[in-house]
Amino acid sequence: YGNSAVPGSVQNGKIVEEDISFTPEGEVKGAEVMEFKYPKVNVFGDRTPKERTQFKAELFKENTKDYKEITQGMQKTESELMRYQQLEQLNDSGKLPKGLERMNINWTTGDIRIPALANEETQQFVKTINDFTTLAKDSYGARVTNFELGTFMKRLPTLANTEEGRRLILAQMQAIKKLDMLQEKSLKDVYDHYGVQGIDRQNAEKIAAEMRKDEEKALKKEFMDSTFAQERYALRQRAPEGQLPVTKPDGSTGFLPIDQVDRAKKKGWEIL
Repeated sequence: YGNSAVPGSVQNGKIVEEDISFTPEGEVKGAEVMEFKYPKVNVFGDRTPKERTQFKAELFKENTKDYKEITQGMQKTESELMRYQQLEQLNDSGKLPKGLERMNINWTTGDIRIPALANEETQQFVKTINDFTTLAKDSYGARVTNFELGTFMKRLPTLANTEEGRRLILAQMQAIKKLDMLQEKSLKDVYDHYGVQGIDRQNAEKIAAEMRKDEEKALKKEFMDSTFAQERYALRQRAPEGQLPVTKPDGSTGFLPIDQVDRAKKKGWEIL
């Protein structure tokens, strides 16, 4: 596609690979970088020369469209990640007021009922959150992480109330978008390697999934860590006076009077 065609040629119906490999970011073992080895793909099978020519035309048409959508998706995802980074800076600047839940914000729709009561920074923050929640269910990252939008929305009024809570919101949003970017980039790299006439979508998906699996696992952990941090934070915010949030050995959560903490710890309870 354009200048993205990857070195490689077709001889006797088989892809002949050049010695080129992709090195996923972050894959390091000791002092050595582990390189991803692209498998050889015989996309044409036992097709006749005439059938191969026709199939190449079909691949070009389908994969060129996919490639364009992937690159556009990467640009959009990158733009969204930049917005989240800007919100992090905004959150750190102290320009966002405390008590956003009292700013007449409808977190279901993302609307500020009385905009005059919210400064420009608050409106920017709320709009970005609303944009995220509107499209979150269709996100690859959300599907991979089993992201529950309903739970996220229920926590918003509590989390958005403080600088720390907003930081937790943004961390989770960024983890999901990083997964989106990883999925898009891995597919683009596969098409770049084989060329849009050298591989079908099914094989491209399979190879891309293998390529990104380690980074995907790390990002999923990043998401789960941010989710757990949100749960802890929300529980601390809701704790009645004189009590602390705890997790029992069976995984259930609740609140415990402070004077019972030592005994609870001995029973394996975790203080959140």
